[in-house]
Amino acid sequence: MTLEKVYKLIEERKDLAEFIAIPSVSAKEEFLVEAAEFSKKLLEKYGFKAKIHDTGGGPVVTGIIDVGAKRTLMFYDHADVQPAEPFDLWDSPPFELAIREGRMYGCGVADNKDLKNKSGS
Repeated sequence: MTLEKVYKLIEERKDLAEFIAIPSVSAKEEFLVEAAEFSKKLLEKYGFKAKIHDTGGGPVVTGIIDVGAKRTLMFYDHADVQPAEPFDLWDSPPFELAIREGRMYGCGVADNKDLKNKSGS
């Protein structure tokens, strides 16, 4: 993969890079609010009416968009990840999006923080 293609891929996945940078580790109860705020902002960017709900634990974000369809579609996703330790087992920093040989790497890339990514984690 050429460096030009890598830069293009990073630009196309700018939202993913920002999302990966949020170390929202549920087991440590860290950065869950920040991940929820980012999720809300992202939903709003794509035309959804979004809201953050306090649960007493990690917040829940809902997004609604009415396109006039006769049916309703609901899906569930999550923005929290497992702890990244031990860090020395990572080939690149876990909370930075890395692209190697056309594949994306970062903590959560392939487990729901993915923003339509079909590459490895």
